Amino acid sequence: MKLFIVGGFVRDTLLGLESNDVDYVVVGSNRSEMLEKEFLPVGNDFEVFLHPKTKDEYALARLERNTGNKYTDFDCVYENVTLEDDLLRRDLTLNCIAQDIETGEYIDPYGGMEDIENKVLRHVSEAFTEDPIRLLRLARFHAKFGSEWTIAPETKTLCDSMYKSGMFEDLTPERVWSETEKALNTRKPSLYFELLKPYGIFPEIIDMELTEEQNAYHPEQNVWEHCKLVMDFAAKEYSNPEIVMAAFSHDLGKYICYQERGNGNGHEKVGLPFVENLYERIKAPKKYKELALLVCEHHQKVHSVMSRGINAWTRPKSIMKLFQQTNALVKPERFIKLLKACRSDAAGRGATPEQIK
Repeated sequence: MKLFIVGGFVRDTLLGLESNDVDYVVVGSNRSEMLEKEFLPVGNDFEVFLHPKTKDEYALARLERNTGNKYTDFDCVYENVTLEDDLLRRDLTLNCIAQDIETGEYIDPYGGMEDIENKVLRHVSEAFTEDPIRLLRLARFHAKFGSEWTIAPETKTLCDSMYKSGMFEDLTPERVWSETEKALNTRKPSLYFELLKPYGIFPEIIDMELTEEQNAYHPEQNVWEHCKLVMDFAAKEYSNPEIVMAAFSHDLGKYICYQERGNGNGHEKVGLPFVENLYERIKAPKKYKELALLVCEHHQKVHSVMSRGINAWTRPKSIMKLFQQTNALVKPERFIKLLKACRSDAAGRGATPEQIK
């Protein structure tokens, strides 16, 4: 029996990042031996074993073999599986580096350390195409590490082929949301959505990109460029995924308004059903949807109070009306998130520093 640390902990250590996500792989053993050593088996889809003392998770090295056309159609093989076999089934080269627990030696059969050094995200093998969630993981890692990292051309080509085959149609809302929520907590969440743009997972992006901004407050080329700035500002300033997601969806009504009226007037109300549909489609938690609807409906009113000087909305009566409409006095924490999302909106639309204080 040989024990190795694999995955995120090894990757983050090599990158100089802190990580508590330690995964262990056991090579040269089997289920019977693990039970004899008093490891506790847990899990349904992928059985792992809890160490009898530390409760750390250990997984037997395995291969995954397709048994059908869907990503759910596969069997796991555990007999005579080498460490290299186990690493080969993983998604990206930077995630398939192992470290020998006894010697501390790194085992890197697929060039992950070189790709880390060169800041390249690259698939390990053609097995990448066996699960559509790997596209979202690729996008999430791009958002995690930032724009200085690049996607290997051959990996981009592979994603394109997966899309053409219709594979992303098999993604369930729950899986999409799971990766999306993680991406909202990254350095540059806009990169996650930008990489997914051609693949139809968030069709709202195309509508936003087709909507040119025609407003003195928006020097950005289109609504999507604006929303990317808003998301990244929110991520940097507040590190709150609810605020970042609300930033993504706050201007969804502009597409229809510009199509039908030639301007963005009234996009707050027009956008509400589109926000509702988006959050229902991806099965986002209720708290995300509630905040997103508030930001969509009220961000213009908040801007009036925060950045446009004395006008009707700055009168106490008008401010109290805003409090009532947003239920601010009953849910003050949510109201603060609304204000932070609106501040992010101001920062992502070319406003002056004085306007976004």
